Amino acid sequence: MVNSDSGYSERVVPDNGRQETSWLVGSIVIILVFAAVTLKFNQQAPVLKTEHLELDVTGKAVLTALRNAADEISFISDGHHLPSVDELIDSAVPPFADDTGAFSDYSWQKLDSNCYYGQNKNGSPDFVLKFGDHAGIYWHSAGATSLQSCTTLSGWQTAHNHD
Repeated sequence: MVNSDSGYSERVVPDNGRQETSWLVGSIVIILVFAAVTLKFNQQAPVLKTEHLELDVTGKAVLTALRNAADEISFISDGHHLPSVDELIDSAVPPFADDTGAFSDYSWQKLDSNCYYGQNKNGSPDFVLKFGDHAGIYWHSAGATSLQSCTTLSGWQTAHNHD
């Protein structure tokens, strides 16, 4: 632009979009770098192996029956004493009562005042249903020594998801 009065002239650069293109490309690069870093550090920890899935079919059936039995026993026990195995059989609570024969390989006994022990005769895991603040179900490979007390269950597996 030329000013005729003072002899001053100013050159005006045409707007061709080069500077805007640089800003746009720079912004996209910053967003992509931020997304890559965020994704790298926002990975979920590997899921731990769920041990109850390694049980055989009979073991899974007993685990399910014990989970249901825990609710039944809590309801029956009225919070004071747990029923005996004979009372559970009379109340038809699986796996203690076995109308279908699915749990016939198990012999159940009440240990201590807060747990039940089911010993298997044919290779499936042994199970313990223990009551305390909540019901806990534990299992151990068959052939383990007979359990006398539920105070120490070290080496026994549990699913840790019981109410």
